[in-house]
Amino acid sequence: MVTYPPGTYDLEIMGTVGNKSASTTVTVTLVDPCLTTILTIVDPDPFDNQNYILRDPQMDTIFDINSLMTKGTLVDCGPVTLEWFNDDGKPLDSTLFKYDTTIISNDPTQHNLATLYTEDPIKKGSYLIRYRMFHDNYPLNVVE
Repeated sequence: MVTYPPGTYDLEIMGTVGNKSASTTVTVTLVDPCLTTILTIVDPDPFDNQNYILRDPQMDTIFDINSLMTKGTLVDCGPVTLEWFNDDGKPLDSTLFKYDTTIISNDPTQHNLATLYTEDPIKKGSYLIRYRMFHDNYPLNVVE
């Protein structure tokens, strides 16, 4: 199968019957819907506020990545990246949080944001966590 990039193409269509023939030219514009598709975070998101008690076991939040976002096209725009960060834009503390995309090896849609075991009282506090999503091949088309 031949793949053509987005753009405008002139196609000549020719028909022949016996010794007579005629042709016409048609202009076709191919558009990549992934460049401009509207991504939308599902509201309300599936996450609840959680409280972690020091020395408790790891707390897992398993979710289906497809339940977080909708897109305004039926076209498969490729893989999606999910990035987690603090409300101030800084990365999550990797000693407290771990994002795992391989929690269920036979189901790539199941992901986990884990609150890790800690005994460190310095880690006490509230953590406002946000996320953004985008298609890997279209990183400028982001929803947060």
